[in-house]
Amino acid sequence: MKEYLNVCEKKYLGNLLKIYPNKLIDEQYYEMGAYRAYSIGNILIRIVNDKGIVTLEMKSKYDGKKEYFEVSEYAEYLGIDYRYEKKGIMQLNLEQQKTIIEDNWKRIQNASGIIRHRLVYRKLNKIRAEKSGIMFPGMK
Repeated sequence: MKEYLNVCEKKYLGNLLKIYPNKLIDEQYYEMGAYRAYSIGNILIRIVNDKGIVTLEMKSKYDGKKEYFEVSEYAEYLGIDYRYEKKGIMQLNLEQQKTIIEDNWKRIQNASGIIRHRLVYRKLNKIRAEKSGIMFPGMK
């Protein structure tokens, strides 16, 4: 798991980690997965390998212990139309996640600043709830 995470990190986060000052803030390795989290400006970004499925997740550094959000949730919040629909929701591969982050880094940083992060957090939660309702109809 760790080796595959290393390969994916270099390929999908490498540019971001080279361009912007960053700090490794957390890493965990366990039997079926691993993750590393970095602080880059206002953003905490995490690369996760869960049973061989690798994703990128983000949140504002001002959100404390609150959960991370998928890149697709940020893309929807920012109005970025990278839709590859499955059950009516965005399904993004790692290359698409990388592109969204790199192409919209300044907008993501601005949305995650100290002034706007609470509002953005609420809107991201709403997007997540709507997505859950589409994926699992009837569950609340």
